[in-house]
This record gives sequence, structure tokens and C-alpha cells, in this order.
Amino acid sequence: MKEYYRPCTTLKLFLDKILMDSDLIIYADTDIVFLRSVQHLWADFNKFKNETVAAMVPQLYRNKVKKINGYNPHAYNAGLILMNLTRMRTIDWTQRLGQISSVLMKDAKYADQVNRIKSIVD
Repeated sequence: MKEYYRPCTTLKLFLDKILMDSDLIIYADTDIVFLRSVQHLWADFNKFKNETVAAMVPQLYRNKVKKINGYNPHAYNAGLILMNLTRMRTIDWTQRLGQISSVLMKDAKYADQVNRIKSIVD
């Protein structure tokens, strides 16, 4: 798996192995700006189904060249992720990630584009 991933950009994919004393976390990229308290995000963990390990929002985009705004319903924004690390450990997330890496890399421009993971795992 090391050939696919750079440590700095994909650390978020391995937080279940790093933060062993944590159960639930909210991962946010450094360029995320919160316009209100993140407290409401913690309540979203109550919406998780028993098998849910993580949640992301659909990828919103703005195409400056074509001057269109919208979203891609098959892509997810990996800049803000709610993660149930306990469940990730239960399903051995790291091993599953290794299994899907070759599929992910076929369509990803950069190795840290985890946007297709949900559709591959489901």
C-alpha cells in the first residue's frame, strides 16, 4: 500500500491505527472554516447505522472554466469526515483499504482522493 499513499496527505485513512484510545472523531482538513460550532456534527454520530464507519458529504464543485456550479453524487468530500474508529477497527479498515487500493487508483488522479471508497466498499 505504501506505493499508493504519501504519509502526510493520507494520514486520515489510518487514524483507526494511530488514535487507539479514541472512539469517535471529526477529521477536518486545515482549510476547513466552520461558520458555527462543530457541536452539531457530534450529534450526527447518532444517525449512524450499526454498520456505518464514516460519513462524508457529497463533493460540491465549481468549474471555473465552464462557469458551472453543482455536485457530483458519486464523489465525496474527504476534507471533513466523521469517523467511528472503533467500528473501523472491527472491520479491519486498513486491510479493506488495501484491498480496494488498486480499484481506487484506476480512477483517482491523486492517491489521497478517497472519494470513491464508499461506493467501492458498499
